[in-house]
Amino acid sequence: MKRNYYMVCLVFMTFFVISFITNILGALIPDIQRSFRLSYSMVAFLPFSFFIAYGVMSIPAGVFVEHSGERRSMLVSFGVAVAGAMLLCLFAGYGVTALYWIFLLVLLCMVVIVAVSRFPRVALNENERSGTSATYLGLIGTPLVRLYFFGIFCYVGTEQGISDWMAEMLHRYHGLDTLKEGASALSWYWGLMTAGCAVNLLLLKLFDSTKLLVFFSVLSILVLGVALWGPVEYALIAWPAMGFTISIMYSVIFSLALNSVPANHGSFSGILCTGIAGGAAVPLLIGWVADHAGLQTGMCLVFVCLAYILSIGFWARPLIANKTIQFTS
Repeated sequence: MKRNYYMVCLVFMTFFVISFITNILGALIPDIQRSFRLSYSMVAFLPFSFFIAYGVMSIPAGVFVEHSGERRSMLVSFGVAVAGAMLLCLFAGYGVTALYWIFLLVLLCMVVIVAVSRFPRVALNENERSGTSATYLGLIGTPLVRLYFFGIFCYVGTEQGISDWMAEMLHRYHGLDTLKEGASALSWYWGLMTAGCAVNLLLLKLFDSTKLLVFFSVLSILVLGVALWGPVEYALIAWPAMGFTISIMYSVIFSLALNSVPANHGSFSGILCTGIAGGAAVPLLIGWVADHAGLQTGMCLVFVCLAYILSIGFWARPLIANKTIQFTS
């Protein structure tokens, strides 16, 4: 029992470290842009380099984990991250600060923790395995699989598009300091997203997941409109509030996807995780549009992503609806 609690804590710690390294970029982008005198498109390559890895490595990583085990896979992964952070620390250039020394220290700690941890044996049933290349090709050729892939693509694009450009939006259109009000708004964004995930555990016990997806998609579209065109006092509330309104989307889209096919869930999960590359593509597209038509116009691409997520709530047909509490009089 103690080992199970320990493994749960290790999983939480792993996700915390990955999220810390990845999602801190939003607070750094405005300062990096001005320090290196970069265009919106060029500075967008920083989050692009992080999230394109999901598109390239999600399926190969699943195969590697299945053949090499969880412990070795985590050691290799954190080892590669340590090497990358060390190179950035030793050879200063675009996107390199002191901050990468913090990354290096955190990653080294994770390598040590994983190395001394004892992992339980994990037995996968046939439906959870990564599958063959024919399995992946068969799934990719299925229209429903592609539809859900773009659902994850649009969600992560929305999440990171807002995170990466929020502080700059507050500075560009309201004159606020990116390292003060901008960073504070961003921290509230992630904090409210965490709170939203907790609230959603209750909501999914009370309401059908497709109806919740529709409701929060519409709410997100409305809040985003206030954030983009509202006065500063409204924008300071609306931008962080987006963290709460979109918090339910990833888990619902992922669960609806897996609950829409009868088999090959392991392979399907790899395809869905590949869709996290939306966090690379959407911020980059926003940056490109911003260079030609302004950042406010570029951020309108998030409306497209949210509209697609809204559509999922109407065409999704899960094999089994999420179980809700039935109240009787």
